[in-house]
Amino acid sequence: MVVAALVCTITFSVVFQIPGGFDQKNGFPIFLHDKNFNSFLTMDAFSFLFAAMAVILFEAAILYRKHGNMKALYVLWVYGQLALLASITAAVNAFIISFSILYRKSSWMVTIYAVAYPIMLLFFGVTFYIIFDTITAQGFILNLYMRKQHKLFRRD
Repeated sequence: MVVAALVCTITFSVVFQIPGGFDQKNGFPIFLHDKNFNSFLTMDAFSFLFAAMAVILFEAAILYRKHGNMKALYVLWVYGQLALLASITAAVNAFIISFSILYRKSSWMVTIYAVAYPIMLLFFGVTFYIIFDTITAQGFILNLYMRKQHKLFRRD
């Protein structure tokens, strides 16, 4: 929930500090007619909306914990993780697009791509492992109605 709130805050503030800045004569963004700039704004908006959705889902999961409905808690948690994954993916893409707008002819673009996308793939792997472990621990896919004891939930 903390990570989702941070992503939400950052992506909200990026709209007011866009790459290239604003034209002093008319107040419009300098790169307004650049197609990469429109992709940047789209990715930033998606990142903000998915981060806000993740915060809401994680908060709902915290509230459901007190009602004892564990299945709803885990479903909310899985959806929150997926929303956070989509938010961070969109934020990384917005960063790469912003960098490519500002430094089009720079030799650093290859380095940015080579570093950013493997980190994003690593985050995908870790997140999907956590989600898969949660799903199999509660038996959502395998043994849907028969609760299987998982190492995380045993009471020894």
